[in-house]
Amino acid sequence: MNRINAKEGFSLIEVIIAVAILAVLSMPILAYFAHASVAASDGKDTHRATIVAQSVAEELNGCETFEQIEEKLVSGGSVSASSWTVDSPYDASAKKTSLTKKVTEDGYTYQAKVTIDYNYETKDASGNNIDVNGDKIDAQYNGYAMPELKEVYADTNVVLSETDQADTAFSNFLYSNPTKSETEIKNNMVRTLCLSVHKKNADVYNVRGYYLYRYTNNGKTYTYSADVEDTEIEISKLENIYFFYNIIQDNAAESVEVDFDSSITQAEAEKIHVYFVCQKEVKKPKTGYSLNFDTSHGQAAWAAYYTNGVPTNLAASSEMIQHDSSGKRIAKIIIDVYDESETSFTELNRITHLETSKGE
Repeated sequence: MNRINAKEGFSLIEVIIAVAILAVLSMPILAYFAHASVAASDGKDTHRATIVAQSVAEELNGCETFEQIEEKLVSGGSVSASSWTVDSPYDASAKKTSLTKKVTEDGYTYQAKVTIDYNYETKDASGNNIDVNGDKIDAQYNGYAMPELKEVYADTNVVLSETDQADTAFSNFLYSNPTKSETEIKNNMVRTLCLSVHKKNADVYNVRGYYLYRYTNNGKTYTYSADVEDTEIEISKLENIYFFYNIIQDNAAESVEVDFDSSITQAEAEKIHVYFVCQKEVKKPKTGYSLNFDTSHGQAAWAAYYTNGVPTNLAASSEMIQHDSSGKRIAKIIIDVYDESETSFTELNRITHLETSKGE
């Protein structure tokens, strides 16, 4: 009787079958690891490209105006200017500008394409106008002639603007004159707009704006002073002072007192432009409203004075804040990132896409 030897191994056919089965079962596993490796590589690439897009967006936001982006940034400004290329300069009909630059991140170089779109879509998916609190927010604002606020809020300017203290002054005068009616006090209370510019030291001006209220009863004058703002600015910087005020008496002259330190030189005083801006939307002045300037204190007479159409006893200019309708006030910023070797830029070959916005 033949016995099977327990030490005998697998036959050749059994080995071949086992190897074949193992190969078949291993293919999906190998494919998974290969796909995972490619996906990880693509994920890192997308992550790097996203960092590039964000860094470009931050660089553009560092520019104060669109002109800096389109001109200074490209032609030799301080923010990586030499690396930018103008693909398509501003097109007045399309209202777009296109720029590209190469950016290196983690040893990999990419091309970032930037489109500045001043005429972007202003409707939502349902075709409705995009609004915020009932106000249409869209690219059409680029066509409006609006005040250039950056002209006012610059580091060379002092802006004096505060809620008027007339009600508080009235309450003080009423307390001191309890026998007088409210109407009588309101009709006879007068206000002076005061501006003081003094040298704190050889390098710094102290600029103070305040209201001085007066009420006279039986030969006695009551006063109430309320600061608008008290601030400091370097002498080398100061060019403009804007004093925004509301009207409390709309059919008479109001007084304005300006006091410049006598130590201020004529050249320093002539450099300063003073704007008294009547906020007409609060209360439109009637015919007869005017400002009566007293500039006899110190070097105040040497400054240049401006009002927004309110008559004065000075040769004050009415040319105030510029109104710009250049078509570049608000824009959609589109940043697409591509491989360094790409020569055509399409949705199919871009690595990442970022949209943001910028306004002046």
